[in-house]
Amino acid sequence: MVVVFPLCTVDDWALYPYGPLHRMVARAAAADGFEVVDLLPVYARRPPRELRLADSDAHPNEEGHRVAAEAIAARLLPQEDRLFQSRAASRRSERPSAPSGP
Repeated sequence: MVVVFPLCTVDDWALYPYGPLHRMVARAAAADGFEVVDLLPVYARRPPRELRLADSDAHPNEEGHRVAAEAIAARLLPQEDRLFQSRAASRRSERPSAPSGP
């Protein structure tokens, strides 16, 4: 699998200059037999500033990585597995934490 990450270099996805490059990479990877996940359509649902590390760093922040992980998991895991994992994660977050200290 090839995952194409957008760089969050703009404040408006309509101005993103690398869409043609994403398509070129996706075509080349698919031609070589890879499944391709282009995260641009997924990222484009959110403002870039919510997904980038900092104004001076276009790499994804924690939220950008979470969004990417969900999109990748959606392609890798069957629907039933995703539902099971989601429910298990919810149950883990609902558990009371262990008391700290003596």
